[in-house]
Amino acid sequence: KYNLKERLDHGEVVYGEIVGPGIQKNYTYGLDEHTLVLFDLKMQDKDSSEFVSPELFQKWCETNRFNRTPELYNGPYNKELAYKLTFGPSVYAPVQKVREGIVIKPIVETTCGMGRKLVKWISEDYLADDSNTDNH
Repeated sequence: KYNLKERLDHGEVVYGEIVGPGIQKNYTYGLDEHTLVLFDLKMQDKDSSEFVSPELFQKWCETNRFNRTPELYNGPYNKELAYKLTFGPSVYAPVQKVREGIVIKPIVETTCGMGRKLVKWISEDYLADDSNTDNH
């Protein structure tokens, strides 16, 4: 559907998920068909690979006409703000009344002993619904 093989010919590796009906119980995002939504991009060649900055990722998605997950905040880490951002309807599709959560990553790509620094903070509302089937 997206002709990724033809569209990704400069060493791009995209990271994303398919959303829509039948993918995840209770979460259709108001879509009638499956849709690819990207959340990260790595550029690689035979000698190296590197994730791109959030700004470059946004521009790349716009230029190449890919859907991407929305950016809710860009700035210094703030635990209280991050917690508040886990609540409410989906920003991607407000018809989805429960936000699964948020992804937090540094503005400058950073690694630690476990690898790449980034975390998905699952919302309490999502976790409270026993009918959800997605494993995080």
